Amino acid sequence: MSDSSQVENIIQKLRLLDCPLLCDRDDAWIKEILFKQNFDRCYLMEWIFSKLDFQVPRGDQTQNSIEAKLKNLLTATSELGLCTINDSALIEGIASQKEQVVFWTTLIDILWKKCSSHRYGIPYIDH
Repeated sequence: MSDSSQVENIIQKLRLLDCPLLCDRDDAWIKEILFKQNFDRCYLMEWIFSKLDFQVPRGDQTQNSIEAKLKNLLTATSELGLCTINDSALIEGIASQKEQVVFWTTLIDILWKKCSSHRYGIPYIDH
């Protein structure tokens, strides 16, 4: 499957899962969240982890900076085996698009499987 097909699949699944960040947003804006360094990317990952019932480490509660959020998200994703603790570029959104497509596909597929096992209203999407 091509990268563009995988990206469309990611976006489609996030929409079907009613991701609140994607309401009334166009695909270009969503791709910015997925593949560029920005604060909404952190919110998207936090939303996904909350849907997975996976606790993202909070670290120092006095730090609410993007750097602290990225560090906590890196810890969470490495604990899930989605990356290593040294893959900060992947979490920050500065890794290659190919690496990020693989990351998002894997993470969204995990979420999709969890949600579809609990909710019958999620349609089947063929990869």
